[in-house]
Amino acid sequence: MAAAGDPLPLCGTTGQSFYSISYFGATAPAAPTVALRQVAIAGSSTSNTLVWNGQDDASPNYPNPDAARSGATVAAGMGKDGYIYALRAVEGDLWTGATPNAWRADFRRYQLLRYGTAGVSNLGIVTGLGTYWTNPNDPDTAITGAVDARFSNFNAADVNPRDGLLYVAMFRTGGALNQIHKIDVTTTPPSYVGTLTLTSNIPGASSGDFAIDASGQFAYGIAVSRTTVASYRINLDSGVVDILNSSVGPTAATGGAARLADGSIALYGPRVVQILDTSTGRLGSVMAGPDSESSDAAACLAALPSAATPVPALEWWGLSGLASLLAGLGLWRQRHRG
Repeated sequence: MAAAGDPLPLCGTTGQSFYSISYFGATAPAAPTVALRQVAIAGSSTSNTLVWNGQDDASPNYPNPDAARSGATVAAGMGKDGYIYALRAVEGDLWTGATPNAWRADFRRYQLLRYGTAGVSNLGIVTGLGTYWTNPNDPDTAITGAVDARFSNFNAADVNPRDGLLYVAMFRTGGALNQIHKIDVTTTPPSYVGTLTLTSNIPGASSGDFAIDASGQFAYGIAVSRTTVASYRINLDSGVVDILNSSVGPTAATGGAARLADGSIALYGPRVVQILDTSTGRLGSVMAGPDSESSDAAACLAALPSAATPVPALEWWGLSGLASLLAGLGLWRQRHRG
């Protein structure tokens, strides 16, 4: 945990705060980067505090010497332990080798990252999540997995506060719009534990992100297509997808989603923030947000308010017992004085 450092700072139980992840792409041979900020919403405006910018993972370099280290993601969620967990994103950082088939051995998008106060730790390949070959010229070395993500980044994720699992999806062109994969972030290495197949596709061609509510039962997001923009809710127990509203209001922020303390959802896009009302499915007014090329977001865990420990009141049975104790003590004294 040395690279990630300590867990991220907590937020209040009444304020509206979340973590924004600002993604910036790169041109080969450089790797993409992210800036991590804590964003506070007050009325119709926001303010933010930079946690760190541009940190990469601290793992040893990969088998391919051209592969750059990277700490970037567009699919992350806040863990129950105060760290953000994210699947690595790839753009610009080379994956070349001695043969034209080197891409077959590319496993970087299956790597799990941990974000803390100091930076990024690479926790390794998620066992069972994705397909790749250990030898790019030998099909017998193929590692099978739930999905082949060697060409596209996962773009939607959150940690379920009920079971602590990271729920990830590729809700974009080329991905499955009806599948959410579950990852146990507590094992070493992290491990794939199953796939939730939805009863229908999300209502659009893509969804930038989703956020899971405090109960752990529902995930909320905004789906976009050429003709429609709709808010949706996914029942994480049954897989049922409900369209909340097909007229969500002015839409500017769809890249990142994070649960807020009051139960609403903060949506973050490049330089904009909006709030999704989970009861109506409508978006609030557009507010200024941190700069980015692409974006993601994660909840900020609430710090419980401190309170004095209450002194238990003595009920009738407590008073009765105390009286008996005092009477017995008095009788003992009388006997010993005699």
